[in-house]
Amino acid sequence: MNFYAKLLLLAMFALCSSALNAQTYSQPESAVYDAQRDCYYISNVGISGVWDGQIITRKSDSSLEYLVTYNFLDPKGLCIVGDTLFVADVNTLYFIDLRTRHIACSVELSTADSFLSDIEADDNGYIYVSDTYKSCIYRIKASSPTVYQRLDYLGQMASPNGLCFDKANNRMLIVTYHQNASIMAIDLETFQAIYVKPTFLDFLYGIARDKDGSYFISAWGMDSEHGAIYKFDKDFSESVVFATGFAGPSGICMDTVNNLLAIPIVGKNDVKFISLSSSIVAPSLAFPPDNSTGLGKLVTLKWTTVFGAPAYTFQLSESDSFDSIIEEINTADTAISIDAPKVASKYYWRVRANGLHSSSDWSDTWSFSTPNSVYTVPDLLLPKNGELYADKKPTFVWSKVSAGLYHFQLWENNNFKGSPAFEVKNMTDTTFVLPVNLIKLQTYYWRVMTFSGYVNSGWSELHSFKVDDFIPDVPILLSPANAELGVPPSVNFVWSKSNSDFYRIQISKLPNFSELVIDNIDIIDTTFFADLDWGTTYYWRVRAYTGSFGTW
Repeated sequence: MNFYAKLLLLAMFALCSSALNAQTYSQPESAVYDAQRDCYYISNVGISGVWDGQIITRKSDSSLEYLVTYNFLDPKGLCIVGDTLFVADVNTLYFIDLRTRHIACSVELSTADSFLSDIEADDNGYIYVSDTYKSCIYRIKASSPTVYQRLDYLGQMASPNGLCFDKANNRMLIVTYHQNASIMAIDLETFQAIYVKPTFLDFLYGIARDKDGSYFISAWGMDSEHGAIYKFDKDFSESVVFATGFAGPSGICMDTVNNLLAIPIVGKNDVKFISLSSSIVAPSLAFPPDNSTGLGKLVTLKWTTVFGAPAYTFQLSESDSFDSIIEEINTADTAISIDAPKVASKYYWRVRANGLHSSSDWSDTWSFSTPNSVYTVPDLLLPKNGELYADKKPTFVWSKVSAGLYHFQLWENNNFKGSPAFEVKNMTDTTFVLPVNLIKLQTYYWRVMTFSGYVNSGWSELHSFKVDDFIPDVPILLSPANAELGVPPSVNFVWSKSNSDFYRIQISKLPNFSELVIDNIDIIDTTFFADLDWGTTYYWRVRAYTGSFGTW
């Protein structure tokens, strides 16, 4: 995938919200730590090509707020020199005064088709800005924004992206954004390009150094869902995989004060903080409250985030001593949903945080109890499990449960990674027509749950189907004739045979079939018998299906 295609992929991940909405991460691209104010600044790209970019402040209490009341185009690289925050935005460099939280000035470094990416400072009062599109580096005097020069490395350096100042060797390290990317450098005496090391990694994005001199490099790779962080020694002679599974890890930041690595993840609209320390604190349990009762079969348990913990271990037991473990799950999230094995039972749970070098103590132990009975799990009726389905906007049908609402989910995978492709909650009907088109011959998975408040049935079985182009013939309605009068209430409905295995009939008192008297599926014959009311007008229709559905 080329660089431009990667940028289009970024736009697919954007949160469709404007800068006027509540502060949140929306394609976070770069991060930098402000030791003087004990906070992080994160550049929010927002929707690519739209003036909705923001600089977000992440305070020590984890809250987020806008640094300045200004909409940028697509802000990316960040760097702090003294009380000034430098922001790279497409072709413009902004200077933000951190004391007043106002933009002091800005300077256009190039034309609008630039891609200013990362920013880094040296020890001599200069900052350096990479232009990935033009394969050049800008050198700017931090105290005089109009004083700058362009260092061109066309043919010597392709797509420079992340920057890191190497004081010991008086050079500016650069990682490149392309397949089989390289680690390059600029000699800050001669300003010549230096070839440091090939990596055979794809699409390197950011680079940062820890207090021990090791380097961390973010790589998107060829698959944006499986980006990774790599750790190199100080000479770049050895490397290891530090962390994986990131959807677009971008301009990483090393916080040497708190010994934390900040990883903006554009594909998940999130920023991960990973502690490099040998000790880590235990999480606090948050929900449901201790000794909760009457929960359903599916129980969602939540705990607080441990700043810098990349993962957690969850345990469930019927004993408060945990001498017998029912579930032990490792997760990167701070919530988990489990199917309680039994009704009318008490369960105990606890969580610990896992760092890179050690784990925390276990949290406090909390308990919850399941009710004496739970809702019935709905049976999935249509589409049938494993069938082909003609309609690109499928109709989903499940059995009716006497009480409760329904929660519907459609997935593109059967391991529930990421988010559902489509999800609807608080449904009262047992039929749902998908409002979007699905992709031909792609496998989809769906499930339904009955619930009311916290009481629920747990999820139904997971059924799969594919969309196909085959459409069975439309049946011809034979009897009763259209608009026929005086039909006896015991009606035998008859239609023509189609090239299908099954039929579905619907009978309604309304011509739009918004309320159904009868909705019967899996009819193998071309007749259907029903007892109806005297003196009432009815409407009826039939559709055929053999895996895929025909037209009514």
